[in-house]
Amino acid sequence: MSDGIRMGSDSQIHSGSGDNVGRDKYVVYISPNMDVGRLREILETNGEKIKDLFQKIEEKNTALEIAIDDKTLAIEAKNKINGLAKFYEEFIKAHEGKLLALDIFFKENDYMDKIESAAYHLKMYIFSKENRETAELDPAIFDELIQEHNKAMMDIEDKDVMTLLLFYLYRFCYIGKKNGI
Repeated sequence: MSDGIRMGSDSQIHSGSGDNVGRDKYVVYISPNMDVGRLREILETNGEKIKDLFQKIEEKNTALEIAIDDKTLAIEAKNKINGLAKFYEEFIKAHEGKLLALDIFFKENDYMDKIESAAYHLKMYIFSKENRETAELDPAIFDELIQEHNKAMMDIEDKDVMTLLLFYLYRFCYIGKKNGI
């Protein structure tokens, strides 16, 4: 199907009682590209504005701090829950100013519905990947999401911005596990 959800049979999945041995069950496979269109639309429509915004941040060399609210979680705690402390330090931390700028940009330009919709579908993918049934976002899945979202893009700067959009979704607690549950 074109929406990223496909049905398939999987004879490897059976109930614990043994009644279904040898019978196929239907499993829903969710693809990470369900939300690519939503994020790509933001990038295609506003890519230059976002890149200009990043340039201004770099020129000012201003350190911006992300405030913790009822939606976000202290990054140290979130990284520990998701097993992303090293990933965060290595790849995301240096971009926090840009991530805060993205948050402001999305709110000022009324993109929060698209951001939340994209995050919803990403959470479904993360939760259902290999029957994990958890929102925990480990480095391998994070890398898979980045690769999936960047694979059709030709422009290197656009790939960088798309990667930052995914970092934004994690840093501002739209994706990834937020508590011990």
